[in-house]
Amino acid sequence: MNVRDEDLEVVEVPLASLKAYDGNAKKHDNANIEAIENSIKEFGFRNPILAWHNEDGVAEIVAGHGRALAAQKLGIENVPCIFVDDLSDAQRRMLTLADNQATLMTGWDMPQLEVELDALGDVFDLESFGFDPGESVLGDEAQPETEDEDSQQHENKCPRCGFEW
Repeated sequence: MNVRDEDLEVVEVPLASLKAYDGNAKKHDNANIEAIENSIKEFGFRNPILAWHNEDGVAEIVAGHGRALAAQKLGIENVPCIFVDDLSDAQRRMLTLADNQATLMTGWDMPQLEVELDALGDVFDLESFGFDPGESVLGDEAQPETEDEDSQQHENKCPRCGFEW
């Protein structure tokens, strides 16, 4: 499938007209929603919600459940949205999963992340975006990446909470 830029139309829709997908497997805790809220307050709503019209004609969120929750908490009435009504039900369901999985599959370039956070720490409240400025993101376990076969299994650690995967 080849989608051209002119095929993607961002429209502003009432947030109340969007229904969360009941089968959404992604969890959003309060800290995550608060970080999204802070991002929206600082930078605006820069990442549209993806939605499609279900069999009943209801606009159902495909990707952007966290953004929708944050917008609701902020009292935002209208949000940017891209409708993906060209997808089949199976494609829409897989996009919901793939959109979230793709972000979980990568980690940070920890030395570069530390450089960026150091440079931005005097400009932004890093904690409001989910970063803990009191801890080194490199931690004690930081090791340089190698290119050998054994390094194909990566261990990732969240710089905010320390969760490892």
